[in-house]
Amino acid sequence: MVALQGVLYITCACLISQQPRPATTGPATTKPAAGPRIVFEPESIDFGEVYTGSAATKSAKIWNRGTEPLQIKSIKKGCACTPATIDRKLIQPGEFANLTVKLTVPHRKGKSRKVVKIESNDPTKKIAVLPVKMEVLVGVRTDPTTLRATGLTVGEPATIEFKLISETGHPFRILAIEGTSEITEVAYDPDLEALSHSAQLVITPGQTRYSRKNVRIRTTHPKQPVLDVYVWGAIARPMTVIPTFVRLGTVRPGEEVRRPLTVRSQRGRIGQLSAQVEGELDLELRPDPGDATGARWEAVFKIPTDLPAGGFRGTVTLSADLAKGQPLTLGYEGQVELDPMPVFDIPNIR
Repeated sequence: MVALQGVLYITCACLISQQPRPATTGPATTKPAAGPRIVFEPESIDFGEVYTGSAATKSAKIWNRGTEPLQIKSIKKGCACTPATIDRKLIQPGEFANLTVKLTVPHRKGKSRKVVKIESNDPTKKIAVLPVKMEVLVGVRTDPTTLRATGLTVGEPATIEFKLISETGHPFRILAIEGTSEITEVAYDPDLEALSHSAQLVITPGQTRYSRKNVRIRTTHPKQPVLDVYVWGAIARPMTVIPTFVRLGTVRPGEEVRRPLTVRSQRGRIGQLSAQVEGELDLELRPDPGDATGARWEAVFKIPTDLPAGGFRGTVTLSADLAKGQPLTLGYEGQVELDPMPVFDIPNIR
């Protein structure tokens, strides 16, 4: 009888161990937390190996592991390359919403980490952060890596030569080189299919500041059909003025205020300089007779006699033949103070 009971016990234990376990969905949880609770599944998004210039999409679930509805207030991308959308913003307890992250692969090679920030009514985590990971590979690279143009001048073309090289061993053709209106010419062999290509572009700057232009190169490379390249260059101003803003201080109607100016040109000596004033004042420019370089000038601001009391400001546009249509702007401001009215003593008349 004892032996039989032992056999019966073992048999029952085996039967119990073979019973199927209930299925679970979503992240493991023991008991719902009080209030709304946000939980990501998975805890991070990994795009794996991706090539620069390509696009990819992945999804994640946003669970509500609380006892009250979870309200998604906003979704903030960590950068322009990771926009995200959600299929619903109100998530009931025990339910989830689908989050879709679209990736535009950045141009820098190597491991990269971005984030998507979710703002909700979870009292313990007002802003939940979902990490987005990837390893960026390069299919086609430029040599040099950064395209730079030196000595740029407004309105004058400059040529930049570079190479396109396959990093994966796939030969390719160049389909197009596209840029802004300041990229005036491009040159390459559209019929050549090779591991390396020579190309050039001509940039003609149209503004007086540091230049950063985007050039898009389309190829037949199987891993990287699109390559975005930045062209950098410091644009030299044809003419500069120091200072660029003049404070005239407190003045009186009819007064003349003199201020020194230094005007330099990269194209030689400035023989004649003209000014156009926007504002209430008149301006006269006088060259320094003792300056052989033609750079030193005196600006004589003439205050009108009928200018009312109070503050005033305006701009002066300076131009010269050497500037080639690129004028300079000089700002000014001041405060008009009127002469006090005379006070007369009037004797008492009885």
